[in-house]
Amino acid sequence: MKLSSLLKGLQPEDAQEFFDTIDTLFLILSTTGKIILINRVCRETMGYSRKESEGKFFLKLFFKPKVHNLIRSLLAEAKEPPYRTTYEDNWLTQNGGDRLISFTVASLRDNSGSTINYTVTGLDITRFRKMEEELWDYRTSLEEQIKQRTSELVMSQSRLSGIMETAEDAIISVNSAQQILMFNQGAEKIFSYTTAEILG
Repeated sequence: MKLSSLLKGLQPEDAQEFFDTIDTLFLILSTTGKIILINRVCRETMGYSRKESEGKFFLKLFFKPKVHNLIRSLLAEAKEPPYRTTYEDNWLTQNGGDRLISFTVASLRDNSGSTINYTVTGLDITRFRKMEEELWDYRTSLEEQIKQRTSELVMSQSRLSGIMETAEDAIISVNSAQQILMFNQGAEKIFSYTTAEILG
């Protein structure tokens, strides 16, 4: 059954009760973009009552003026096949804040194919986007720390190598197989071997 057919068979309050059971943001708009119905999840997420939202223009209630033309274009796009379009943007809340909503605008059509209403379904992805951003910041910070630590280790190793090479005392380093890995200038003088001759 088409949604438009279902709506025709429901009284307004029955329709409201039905759409209040949907667990995503849901609105029905007129062809001019006025809110006809707003469900419970949308009201609770955005902080508007039915009285504060129904009859208001969707784009004026939920969006800053700078994106009004974009929202108009989304509504216009939904009139053409595939009769739906998806976007994400910040929606304004009743208390002056905003929520990042991923939403789909779809066109409800009559038998002649003309748009008679729009539906808007949405998910509040604010928390997920914040987690993504925090994870990215953490990753960036960790990479910077690793880079800095690696640089410090390289410098430290370089200084240590310089000290060991110029020390007058013999410094010899061997591995577990007793192969000589380091043979400094002090060792060369004491044992009369060059480093090239003795390594390994």
